Amino acid sequence: MEGACLIFLKKTFNKENKRLNPFPHFLKFNQDKNYFSSQKELNLQEKIALLFHYGIYLHCASSNKTQPSNLQGIWSDSIMSAWSSNYTTNINLQMNYWIAPFLGIDDTIEPLLHLCEELSVTGALVAKELYGARGWCLHHNSDLYRHAYPTGNGAQHTLWCLGSAWLVLTLQHYLDFNPLSPLKERIQALLLPCSLFYVDVVTKLDDGKYHTLPSSSPENSFKDPKTGQRAALSKSSALDISLLKELFSRTLNKLSKQHPNYKEIQEIFENLAPHQINKKGEIAEWYAENLLDFEPKHRHLSQLYDLYPGSSFYKDELLLKATIKSLKNRGTEGTGWSLVWKIAIYARLKDAKKVKILLKKLCKNAKDTPSPFHHLKHNKEIDFVNGGGLYKNFLLAHPPFQIDASLGISAALIELFMQSHLDYIEILPCYFEELGEGKLANLRLRGGISFALSFQPKGFDLELKADFTQERIFCYHGIVKRFTLTPTTLKLTQKDFDENF
Repeated sequence: MEGACLIFLKKTFNKENKRLNPFPHFLKFNQDKNYFSSQKELNLQEKIALLFHYGIYLHCASSNKTQPSNLQGIWSDSIMSAWSSNYTTNINLQMNYWIAPFLGIDDTIEPLLHLCEELSVTGALVAKELYGARGWCLHHNSDLYRHAYPTGNGAQHTLWCLGSAWLVLTLQHYLDFNPLSPLKERIQALLLPCSLFYVDVVTKLDDGKYHTLPSSSPENSFKDPKTGQRAALSKSSALDISLLKELFSRTLNKLSKQHPNYKEIQEIFENLAPHQINKKGEIAEWYAENLLDFEPKHRHLSQLYDLYPGSSFYKDELLLKATIKSLKNRGTEGTGWSLVWKIAIYARLKDAKKVKILLKKLCKNAKDTPSPFHHLKHNKEIDFVNGGGLYKNFLLAHPPFQIDASLGISAALIELFMQSHLDYIEILPCYFEELGEGKLANLRLRGGISFALSFQPKGFDLELKADFTQERIFCYHGIVKRFTLTPTTLKLTQKDFDENF
């Protein structure tokens, strides 16, 4: 298994690629140890090192000139896998591709791009027939045949129609890291028609703001203030607001002001319903201060999109405070992919204590669970709230098995060491003692930058190369410095951030 992984990775990463060196590596671990049969002997550093490598291998193996990686990647032991091995587009498919921008391998992101291009055709029929709208849309689920209609029987997920927006933004995030990708023109072509659908379906209400209506927050529900019963439909969920703000902003940046669609998109962008804070001081998951979670510990973190993978909440102190409160109230339990999402967010928040708690929960032994979907509804032993953990083969549990956490963890771990989601690049923002010393190499940052980072408790050695010359701000332990990056390697150490240097 290990030999096959290494051969595959070397073949994938050693392709002619001006943006990459050989395949990434992370931390130090004993190559001779059989990790898959000795989980109990591994320390935290060894476990996350293996999870990082394993995630990259699984990503490349399940999305490389193939169909996109589905809920099980390409690995299933049954004809009818859980949730039919479909593409769930309200977090799971997107998480499968969180690592792609850091790798910069066009072959692994192209299957997702091809999926979106085909969905823009089937989704255009749905937009016209179901909504009388231009452009194209996707709801929370699709499959090999690219259906875009609502599916399922729960309003908290079925009627949500922003799957297309989130997928298009996932591709945009790839370009943030890889601005010279030959896929750029195809990725950018999806923006305008995706935006035009939402231009047509938002509603201007008496407050003068444009709202999504009806709106849900995948896949949570709220208590009806009058009846106390579970409900799911309201207006302008926090996720809807976050996705549309980013989608419209990126579309306007791409268009010239003379473009025939510029003004109508600008009008809605500038008057889109703003985020609200509920009566508990949290970010309002639904657009009303009195609509509170029916399940306060729900696994989905839809209202926190702009903490990760988005980033706009970090630029607003009031909203950031409210989102942190929402995050804390969600707790530290969860299924595999929910724990990974929380790890990514807490890493960005530089909360090493919470990251360690979550990593230990993620690495606990998971119970074996059946795969066939028809068994799940009647199996009371399956814990859909606290059932995360590691199976014996080191895959992460939902439960039952889904691939998303195993792929997403690689991206989440990078946030411990390097962050570039704001206007500066931060070095070792969430490092903690148990990480020891090691190396994170041959990966990407936003702006078209490749890096190799060697780290230890007392400092670091960092090598950087940019696809084109640019001046960037760097931060280390609160010290801010500005450096010019070029296609020639720039070397930095902690000494470069000495205030007297």
